[in-house]
Amino acid sequence: MNNRALALFSGGLDSILAIKVSQRAGADVTALHFINPFVSEVKTEYIKEKAKELGVPLILEPLGDDYLEIILKPKYGYGKAMNPCIDCRAFMLKKAKELLPKYNASFLISGEVLGQRPKSQMRHSMQQTAREAGVEDILVRPLTAKNLPPTLPERLGIIDREKLLDFSGRNRKPQMALARELGIQNYPSPAGGCLLTQVEYGKKLKDLINHGQYDLREIKRLNIGRQFRLSHGAKLIVGRNHEENEALKASAKDSDILMRVQNFKGPLAVLTGNDISYVALKTAARITARYADCPKEQKVTVTFYRINNPKNKEAIEVIPMASEEVSTYRIE
Repeated sequence: MNNRALALFSGGLDSILAIKVSQRAGADVTALHFINPFVSEVKTEYIKEKAKELGVPLILEPLGDDYLEIILKPKYGYGKAMNPCIDCRAFMLKKAKELLPKYNASFLISGEVLGQRPKSQMRHSMQQTAREAGVEDILVRPLTAKNLPPTLPERLGIIDREKLLDFSGRNRKPQMALARELGIQNYPSPAGGCLLTQVEYGKKLKDLINHGQYDLREIKRLNIGRQFRLSHGAKLIVGRNHEENEALKASAKDSDILMRVQNFKGPLAVLTGNDISYVALKTAARITARYADCPKEQKVTVTFYRINNPKNKEAIEVIPMASEEVSTYRIE
């Protein structure tokens, strides 16, 4: 066993401190960041910047379809929303363990703190995730290590247990004090990140699952725009601003239909699905017109085209849908 470790790195304060404390205790650390489709607030560029500030190599590892399967059918269930925290943590630890030989590393580091989170960081659940991932004796939690049994790297003296910490509970003042001591600034709020903990997001995700549209592209669009279920095989997403309009256009696939109201300011809308009927098309046009700066009680022209054939534009005349009717289609 050598002193090289992979540290699960979210970019949050705990993961930053875990790297610093581990280095101080003798570990040669490489940061490992899983690119998670359900985490919106931590951007890849920020992660790169923080790793550079810490002076550690960085591995960016995308999560794929096997990760989506545990979200769909978690062994240990969900939290208050669609957040399978224990299954998610175990999955990432298992993936990290699989990467150890590739990077000639011997153990893992995590920024977990005993008692900090009510579901995933209780003693029982921390033991459970480590056991499920098969990392019980090679997972070092440097911020809370003295509250836990010594791991193999500690027992062998590869990492100095005396330089590890005993943080516990939900009070984050010790972490903030340590950050000041180490000169660490500009770290994100601990509340940020996982969309699966949001009830409204969970409803949108359940809609995807129930209608057979469960893939990474659709998941990445769940947090963009107003979303409407038109039929089992058709869904509409309407941008709320220029940034969302651009994001929708960039995310469109060949079979998607893009819509705008002609001659009026308004949103870009994307009609997607595997069974788009004329009725769904007309309904989508009426909803799109509802959010445009146009008269609401007379016909307007909505142009539409498929992303793979933008020159072949078609048009349909519709009366914008009334707000009361729009609400019957909205996913919320």
